[in-house]
Amino acid sequence: MARLTVRVPMLLACIARAGESAAKYPGRYQASDFIAHLCGGLQQDHPDIAKALADGAGLSHLYAPKAAEVF
Repeated sequence: MARLTVRVPMLLACIARAGESAAKYPGRYQASDFIAHLCGGLQQDHPDIAKALADGAGLSHLYAPKAAEVF
């Protein structure tokens, strides 16, 4: 497995932004919204981490291939 370098300030900023975004929609799905926003923030520079986080949170559908791309 390749070693990844994640800068702590960048990670903390992603977490803060995800928390702010998820807080706008309180309720039953706030935790999954937080994870989805966090994955979106990490996707650009760390797609492997974003996918692993989504998979671990039971949100693997965020990275499932689109139906149009399968065929």
